[in-house]
Amino acid sequence: MRSTPEPREGVAVTGRVELDCPFCGAHLVVSQVQGDRCSCGAEFMRFGPGERETAWDFYRAVTGPRHLLEPAEDEYVVAHL
Repeated sequence: MRSTPEPREGVAVTGRVELDCPFCGAHLVVSQVQGDRCSCGAEFMRFGPGERETAWDFYRAVTGPRHLLEPAEDEYVVAHL
């Protein structure tokens, strides 16, 4: 199942991004470039300023349910199960 990338509202704070999980709706903070996980099992990969293409490349490479989120200007998060 492929999901259509759509921006989600969020708050960017230096070194972290707060957002709602697109799979279960839980509020969480993504602070790691790799390895942040939601209680539902979703993994979140954060990409910072200037990494838009890298985020898209990772989004395209990941299989299974996934979302490309843009919680704040020039911040990107790929969420996948």
